Amino acid sequence: MILTNSEIACFQRCEREWQHRYVDHRTGPSTDSQSRGTRIHAWLAEWWRGNPYNFVSLEPVEAAMVKGYDARWSAAHLTHVRACVPFEVELTSSGVTLIGELDAVGIDPGSGMTVIVEHKSTTQDISPGSQYWQERISCDPQVSTYARAYPEAYVLYDVLRVPALRLLEANSRRKAAETPEEYVARCIVAMSEEPDKYFQRAHLVRLESE
Repeated sequence: MILTNSEIACFQRCEREWQHRYVDHRTGPSTDSQSRGTRIHAWLAEWWRGNPYNFVSLEPVEAAMVKGYDARWSAAHLTHVRACVPFEVELTSSGVTLIGELDAVGIDPGSGMTVIVEHKSTTQDISPGSQYWQERISCDPQVSTYARAYPEAYVLYDVLRVPALRLLEANSRRKAAETPEEYVARCIVAMSEEPDKYFQRAHLVRLESE
């Protein structure tokens, strides 16, 4: 049997949804959050490769997020970085083969360890100790899968929070609606004032017993 992390997560979330999606092959259109995640992941893949990137295909909130990300982290701190890396690992005791794609893999120049980078975007609170991190630390199956595929590596969870700010519309106090450029600039100001609110990274590990 061949499984992906997406299918496992779908089954854990809702067995009926899993039935529709993976057995009946009935899928609806992508949600806004799914489409946003796809575009941001594509941008991040180029950023980690060190390639030139642009914001043409991004929505204003997405452009703000990645511009803030670039300002927060400046450049990839790993060497020998590869992005969108396919992997396969067999769980011999169960007859299951897990397949997927790593967002990025590189080498920590300080320790020489392999680092798996997992990008996430979310509207949740990502401050240290928040429920978001409690769930990832204890029960994210992706981390466990990566530990099987790369037992000598650790996972760097790289999270971007979606700003809650909205485009301002024209009203009695504002003659014209806010332009996308003005909105992006306003988001970046908010990010620069509280960067840890919008960008967090954490090393996640799995012990053999886990």
